[in-house]
Amino acid sequence: PRSVVLGPREFRSPWHSSRGGFVCARVPLHLAAMGDSGHDEEEKAGLLANTQEAIYGRLHGSSRRLDATRRAAIESEEIGLNVMSELQGQREGILRSKAHLHDVDDNLGLSRKVLQTLGIRVQANQLMLMLIAALLTVANIVVVYSKMQKLAAYIPFR
Repeated sequence: PRSVVLGPREFRSPWHSSRGGFVCARVPLHLAAMGDSGHDEEEKAGLLANTQEAIYGRLHGSSRRLDATRRAAIESEEIGLNVMSELQGQREGILRSKAHLHDVDDNLGLSRKVLQTLGIRVQANQLMLMLIAALLTVANIVVVYSKMQKLAAYIPFR
């Protein structure tokens, strides 16, 4: 029996094979023409039923694969949304940490200024203490010298 080849436009989705190509449907010519070429009605009905069963089987298989793919896509979308929400939470945590770090840095700068001021005051106090010590030493030397002078004036030289 001769057959008619139907192109991929006529049977695009149900005839798509799992390997990426299109499977062409071959329908017997006497079924395609729907004319009586000597075959009896039972044979036509049997061939048509076999062809329809094959088509429905492929269609059902394609539907199952499509449903499985759809479930996988939904699951992937849920996983993606979960990852995105976790990343958003981590981003917020990083931004909070960054803000705290800026606050600590500002406080550290203020502390550095306070310590520098204290250091300058300590140096000034040490300088004043040394000056006062030097002044007292000079005053003591002057007092001792003047006392020695007065003592030397009262004691006659022999």
